[in-house]
Amino acid sequence: MKDFQNWLDSRLALAEKHLAHYVPLIVGALVFLTLVLIPLKVVSLGYIPPDDASRHVAKAISGKPWSEILVMRPDITLDQHLGWHTLLQLTYKTFFLDNDSLVIFSVVSLCIIFSLTFFFGFRRSESVILAMLLCVVTHPGILYRQMLGRPYIFSMSVLILILLLWSNKNRIRWTRCAVTILALAAAVWIHGACWYLFLLPVAAFFLSGYIVQGLALFGCWAAGCLGGALLTGHPITFLREQLIHMSLAFSGQPLTRMLVTEFQPADGSFGLVLAIACLILAQKLLHGKWDPESFKNPIFYLGLLGWILGFKVVRFWLDWGYPAFLVWMTMQIQILLVWNLGYESLKRLSITAFGCLALFLASTGDTHGRWTDNLSVVFIDAGDKKIADWLPGKGGIIYAADMGIFYNTFYKNPHAPWKYILGFEPGLMPEEDLKVYRTVQWRYLDAAYDPWVKKMRPEDRLFIRGVSGVVPSIPSLEWSYVVHGTWVGRLPKEKKEAGGNKPQPEVKDSVSPTVPGKGQDGTGQPKVPSKEKPG
Repeated sequence: MKDFQNWLDSRLALAEKHLAHYVPLIVGALVFLTLVLIPLKVVSLGYIPPDDASRHVAKAISGKPWSEILVMRPDITLDQHLGWHTLLQLTYKTFFLDNDSLVIFSVVSLCIIFSLTFFFGFRRSESVILAMLLCVVTHPGILYRQMLGRPYIFSMSVLILILLLWSNKNRIRWTRCAVTILALAAAVWIHGACWYLFLLPVAAFFLSGYIVQGLALFGCWAAGCLGGALLTGHPITFLREQLIHMSLAFSGQPLTRMLVTEFQPADGSFGLVLAIACLILAQKLLHGKWDPESFKNPIFYLGLLGWILGFKVVRFWLDWGYPAFLVWMTMQIQILLVWNLGYESLKRLSITAFGCLALFLASTGDTHGRWTDNLSVVFIDAGDKKIADWLPGKGGIIYAADMGIFYNTFYKNPHAPWKYILGFEPGLMPEEDLKVYRTVQWRYLDAAYDPWVKKMRPEDRLFIRGVSGVVPSIPSLEWSYVVHGTWVGRLPKEKKEAGGNKPQPEVKDSVSPTVPGKGQDGTGQPKVPSKEKPG
């Protein structure tokens, strides 16, 4: 029996020795498949992002400039995301996709680009899985933002690439500069608003003492921004309008609560900060000393800078601080793995397998309906004959104080012959209309809509969120509850009564008007479920 045991042990040792050569390959394959399967699984549940991804797709399908879609200020003339809309339009025409398929393409492609930038940047690829798992567990909402299918995700990927390329003090090579310039040019062309924000990593390099690298990166930034702007055909105007757009986003003297969620302050992400502190402590416990380079480097400084600025605007944290800390966490986990596991150790397989399974389940689980909540949304369809008379006429305008109305209606009707007074950014509205919008947000009263009602034409419509049976208290319009959660008002049509020709307003599915005040949302109507931009 003892001889058999010795023989079996020797066979297992031999098998382990031969299998060890394949450990790096198996680990890499598991990580790659996990990162690719996560977005595919999410969209298979029926997930469609609730906000800007839909308007990007509709813009590409419509083939129209924003000036033919929105009622806009005269000083904004160029498309802020020209490159992204060009790519979507090319995909749409090449593969004959519908709007849902094009949104799915946006979500999956951008999420995979973001994830695989990490995958190719680290020798111990399982460290990527473990870092992402740590983020998902300590800050569950952070993953949701990577699944929104919006071009800022490409900018985040370029940021990660830059941090991986420039995070050491090695001699500066022209190939590194060339790749950086090309990546920045692509980011500016695809997501124009990022061009001035890429000065944040430049600042992080100077703050951390990487002066030479910071100067070189600043030169690459200037060349990349110019190259991306040149692709638009109007470089100076394009760069200038991005700055104007940024200032307009906070125009109208809004209260913080009036801003979209991603322009509001961050909450500090305590769980993720605690995880970072634990990694710092683990380095001390396992190695017996602190490594100053773990903290005094541009990646850590950028994460810290984004976290601090996030207390003013959360996007500084979500789009700049979080990606930087994710890179930093991956590096620290990789160091810990190198200290404790051999490159061909079979323990890598078990750690990777458990990490991949945990990340996949944590990411794809439909917690609180995050991936299926959109399935209950009822869209307004111009092809529905039952409500066609309640939609704007040719050249009409949809007046509304809810961005969700624009997103959903434009997404379903990209070729519709009307415009929207409120689109994806309130600051783009003409000044007088922005004042009306801010008044509606401030007062919570239907009376705040009066300036819009007074200038409405027969082809225009006023959209207000509400519940069935509770008509908006604007008696000068006739109302119809066209779809769940939405009332549409129009100027009254003349109707002859038996005793005369007095015009009578028409009300469908109605009861007595509401009394503004208690139990109402920001449009003056009773609260109904609605989707905000996720932060």
